[in-house]
Amino acid sequence: MNTQLLTEKVLGFVTENSLERIDPWVVTLAKRTMLDGMAAMASGVKSHQVTCTLKSMEMAGCGKGRQNFSLWDQVFLWGVAAHSTEYNDMYDQLPGHPGAVIVPSVLTVGAFEKFGKKQVLEAYITGLETAGRINEILLPKHHKMGFHSTCVSGILGSAVAAGKLLLLNREEMGAALGLAMSFAGGLRRNFGYDGNTLQVARSSMDGVRAAYLARAGLKAECTLLDGDGNFFMAFHGRLEEAEKTLNLLGTKSVFEEPGIRIKKYPACYSVYQAVEAALMITRQSDFEWEKVEHISCLTSEHSFTSLPERNPKNRYARRFSVPYCVLVTLWEKCFGEDSFQEKAFPASFAVLLDQMEYGVHSEQKGKAGYGFTEVAVTLSGGRVLSGRAWPDPGERAENWSLENLEKKFNQCTEKLFTEQEKNHIRTEADTMEEDTPVDNLYKTLSLVWERREKNETD
Repeated sequence: MNTQLLTEKVLGFVTENSLERIDPWVVTLAKRTMLDGMAAMASGVKSHQVTCTLKSMEMAGCGKGRQNFSLWDQVFLWGVAAHSTEYNDMYDQLPGHPGAVIVPSVLTVGAFEKFGKKQVLEAYITGLETAGRINEILLPKHHKMGFHSTCVSGILGSAVAAGKLLLLNREEMGAALGLAMSFAGGLRRNFGYDGNTLQVARSSMDGVRAAYLARAGLKAECTLLDGDGNFFMAFHGRLEEAEKTLNLLGTKSVFEEPGIRIKKYPACYSVYQAVEAALMITRQSDFEWEKVEHISCLTSEHSFTSLPERNPKNRYARRFSVPYCVLVTLWEKCFGEDSFQEKAFPASFAVLLDQMEYGVHSEQKGKAGYGFTEVAVTLSGGRVLSGRAWPDPGERAENWSLENLEKKFNQCTEKLFTEQEKNHIRTEADTMEEDTPVDNLYKTLSLVWERREKNETD
């Protein structure tokens, strides 16, 4: 394998890619995931992480109010919002949330630089395709070694997208990528902690920063994908698969393979199959919470490695606790944003949470991917009810109906926009391929900051 060509493969794709070259099917799905990314951004503006981030900026002398923040700080703030409720998109069957990193960067830079929606959409797709292939090469060892691939691959997607908007030439784009690879980082152990949200936001901001630094003339080693001590080696990527995977750039979209999922629950995806299995049990006629004596939750090796914690310490941590999500689903017989609110649980809740059997299912030891999760509930009298759930292909972007996508958007933006404003955002997103100013869309979306103080904080 000749690893001296990997950087050239990426730069060739990035500099030559244009909306005219992109399959209309990909353009349609990109517009859907961009709208979904905006919904996630809006849903997080009242989160604890955003509140603390704003406070820290004021303490650091940035002034009060978003209008006083630099472009980089605004990208960072949007990134914090986008990942604070775990409602952003992800790759199918692979870790990584591209929308939380790339959507904040392209919308903010596009509005700041007065670009049209067409250029922003083109930059978004180019960044997404690049991040997706880098992410694929990094996994699975990268994840097992403790890195957060959303940040490590996402920063390259953000740099590429911002660089595309800034009209960087090939040499400048190489410098932007070199800087972004040097800035890359993020740890999986932060899952369930505010640091997880912040490291994703930082990758979005630092990707933009890398592009602007390159435009200003700052140089960097621009072949960090190649040779000894390269980016993939440093982050435990599958170097033997790098050339084959990067050859897909411009020929097969990440929307096709591995695919992009739009999330239906505001929680880490590793809890999804456990929640679905628990819901199966609640639909059985003889299930009664009062009769539950013991619960077993056996999941995939990947999900257990990602989320080993049993007792979440706060509302955000609950989004990353498989045992908690199983238990709250059984108790409430439903699952959604309300599942993470502060509430008075029955005394048995804490006991069952502490005693729940939680681990890797014997059939899934050593296997990659999310696999299935099996939940079994033992009732008084010895009867056992069980459910087993696999990832749902209906959650892929191409399988979401416009009706369900609109429903999710409305849920995320409740009390933040008027109906007229919601319609404006949806219409603008649906016509992203048009060369009209993206600033119109961005200004409407940014109204959430003016209204966040009127709503109860997370």
